[in-house]
Amino acid sequence: ISFKLQHKYDTRSLKIMQLEKKNQQLKEYIQVLEHSKTTSLLLIMKYLSMKAFLSEEKPKTRPKAFKFGNLVTSEAIIKELQEKENIKQKKIEYIKLRKEQRAKKKQKK
Repeated sequence: ISFKLQHKYDTRSLKIMQLEKKNQQLKEYIQVLEHSKTTSLLLIMKYLSMKAFLSEEKPKTRPKAFKFGNLVTSEAIIKELQEKENIKQKKIEYIKLRKEQRAKKKQKK
């Protein structure tokens, strides 16, 4: 049973058509599962490829600090890497300074 659209944006009729199409796909899929040895090769390949397409989900990974596609010679990248290195050095110096201050306080006590 096909349903014709009355208007271009008729949402009910569009929804009905989508449901009919989905229903037909599910019927074909059930037939493939029930009668896998007598089903046409075209239908088998169709649903095997659909399964593979649906199961291919990218694993969630955290964003990389350095984008692989960027050129290393780019001035912006070099500057960014230098800033990161400077921040690390400042942090190391700050930690050393704090250790020295603690050591002086212990000696005074």
